[in-house]
Formats: sequence, structure tokens, C-alpha cells
Amino acid sequence: MGLPRLVAGPVKTSTNAPVAELVDALGLGSSEVIREGSSPFWCIMQFLEYTDIFAGKIREEEFSELKEYAYAGIEKRDPLGDNPYASNREEFVCEIPPKFEFWLNSIVHSKMKLHQEDAGWYGVTHDMFRIEKMWVNVMRKGDAHFPHTHNMSLYSFVAYIDVNDGDAPFYFIKDNHGTPIAIDSRSNGMFMVFPSTMIHTVYPQPTDNLRISVSGNIGIHFDS
Repeated sequence: MGLPRLVAGPVKTSTNAPVAELVDALGLGSSEVIREGSSPFWCIMQFLEYTDIFAGKIREEEFSELKEYAYAGIEKRDPLGDNPYASNREEFVCEIPPKFEFWLNSIVHSKMKLHQEDAGWYGVTHDMFRIEKMWVNVMRKGDAHFPHTHNMSLYSFVAYIDVNDGDAPFYFIKDNHGTPIAIDSRSNGMFMVFPSTMIHTVYPQPTDNLRISVSGNIGIHFDS
């Protein structure tokens, strides 16, 4: 039995169907649920089954901008300065693309749950969200990122810029149970958002391919 995979549709849906208003507002195409294919996860955008991870396909315009910023970060090679005991991959500071930030923050405001009234947050609007920090990850064969959480943020995200079949999986831990999510060539242009307190890691990169992704943290500014 293989790992669950983060792939673009058509796919089989879970119980969390996409929200039509979100799809229409963000230009994601039809909100009609697609029921063909082999993925156990989602259609256009929704939570991965039995997780707190919201995943989907980045709209083409925002992904092109994000990709441009990611490669600019790699070229500049400004080191993130991460703890060497937490990671042995290349991590470089990445400037925040404005179109992608607005697009992602709108999704986070609409879909994630930690900032909602049920959690004791009141009056949070979409323009209060900020990407606090963003960086580009370059993994070579044997590189890994060890289990960790993110501080000083509410949500974190990862977006896949250039990944290939056989690349290292994303791995998360919930309720003392670990689950890997396979990453392959179909994951290019996909994103995942999750609570910053969720323990996660990346397996050692098994192939000779460069595995390139962008990660970041999202916070709320009440002084907006």
C-alpha cells in the first residue's frame, strides 16, 4: 500500500467539499466536486482527510509570481540561519510576493479554524493576515529536515516549486501518530497550510533531483 499523495485533480473527494463562495471569489474554477481518480484527499481545495492540513492548487498567476520570487531567493543565497541541528538542507530568505500573499491570506481567513470565534478570536478580517517570514528550501540527495514546529505564528505553509517523482515525503504528527504525504511531479504548484504548532518534518531526499519548495509563517496584525 503506497503513501497518500499530494496531487492535482481529478481526484476522489473526502467529506470536506470545497466552499463554492471561496472557489468563485478566488477564481479557482468550478466548485463542482470531481469524483474520479485515485487520490484519497480532495478536489480543488479542502482539508486532507483526518488532518488539520488544508491543501490545494495555487492559481496560475500567483504560482508564476511565487516561482519567480523563489528562484530569485536561490540566486541571492541569503541564508535563513536555521538551527543546523534542525536542518541540513539549503534554506534561503525569500521576499514575499504580494499577489500570492493576498491570495493565500484570503484562503486562510476563509478556511482555517484557529482564528475563528469558536476558538475565542473576534473581529479578525482577511486584511489582518500577514506572511511574517518566507524562505525557499533546496534539498539535495541525503538532505533532511528534522521534526519541528514554528514559533511566533498561527499558521505555516509549504508550496512546491520544483519536485519530482520519488522525492522526499512531507511527514506530520498528530495525536502521537505520524503520517507521510508523498510528494511527486504532480505536486508542483500545490500548497498546504497547517497550524504552526503541528509537528512536521521532511524525510531524507532519496534521489539526485533538487527538491525545491517555499515555506512561510502567517500571523495576524490587529493594528492593520
